[in-house]
Amino acid sequence: MYCMFGLLKPNIMLTKITRDILSQIPENIRLTDEDFAVLKASKGFVVERLDIITKNFYDTLFNFDKTKKVFHDGEREVREKSFKHWADETLTRDIDEDYWKWQTYVGLIHIKRGIKNDIFITMLNYISEMLVEEVVMNLPKEQAVPILKAWLKLTATVASLITEGYRLFYYKAIENVTGLNQKLLDNTVKVEIDNLVAENQQYRL
Repeated sequence: MYCMFGLLKPNIMLTKITRDILSQIPENIRLTDEDFAVLKASKGFVVERLDIITKNFYDTLFNFDKTKKVFHDGEREVREKSFKHWADETLTRDIDEDYWKWQTYVGLIHIKRGIKNDIFITMLNYISEMLVEEVVMNLPKEQAVPILKAWLKLTATVASLITEGYRLFYYKAIENVTGLNQKLLDNTVKVEIDNLVAENQQYRL
């Protein structure tokens, strides 16, 4: 599948990656029109708390040596505006294929900026943690549950697109540099993974 990407124009490749990732999500747990409506209806509640969520998020990143080094001097204001723009777009616009392609593209930018998937997932969870606390503490259950369900489905999909997009674009870069197509690379990796599994059998259940 992925070895075909070398024949595709960049935007077509982004579209294909996005569609392939979304197709892996079971129908019964995908975001629904009702979920989208709930997210849009929650915009006022989220916006009221967006400044503090943004501050806590970037305080954490800028006060931890391993993540602080990702940023340039004086960049925080720009990143905060970008984060708020993402939140506004997510809670306002139609969440269509262009929106999902935007999320996949972020995986490519994460490679460029040196933001690895482990810290991305942890920080995305931190955003959810802050929002869950605000929702649970300030809204009745009948309002809180639909918001949280929609938000968690959204962020799970975003995480899938960004992390898998990261992996596939990374492989594409390796293919371009080495000439190894995806099938050959997968076979090479499989042999090494089998060796590593054999070395760590004590952890097998």
